[in-house]
Amino acid sequence: MDQLDLIKKIFNEFIQEMQTTLLFDNLSDNVMWITSPPSPELWNTHYQGKAAVQEYFEKVGQLIETQEMKCLNFFYNEGQYVIFGWEKLRAKRTGDTLEAYWTTILEFENKKIAKVIIIENVAGFKI
Repeated sequence: MDQLDLIKKIFNEFIQEMQTTLLFDNLSDNVMWITSPPSPELWNTHYQGKAAVQEYFEKVGQLIETQEMKCLNFFYNEGQYVIFGWEKLRAKRTGDTLEAYWTTILEFENKKIAKVIIIENVAGFKI
């Protein structure tokens, strides 16, 4: 399986089943995970290593419900895989909702995902 097929399967597993098994099976032990949080006081923007990424998913799961998610396009450019998508989120505590486009950039090293950058405008999303 090539890396693009793997990425599509990872996103498909997450969208259809809200599972991260395939993702975690393919993360490098020292993965760098960078995200744009709705509020800096809620969580960090940088996570290093699988355990820290697991912590990120746990925090997000406590605060946010993904109501709908779609991958709209996949690109490859100079060693980076770029996924463009859309999602609808609901804050569990406030009930606030957000519909937003997002971009995820993945870089591989030794056939494992070594870097993930998630870019999403979450301004005004009240968690």
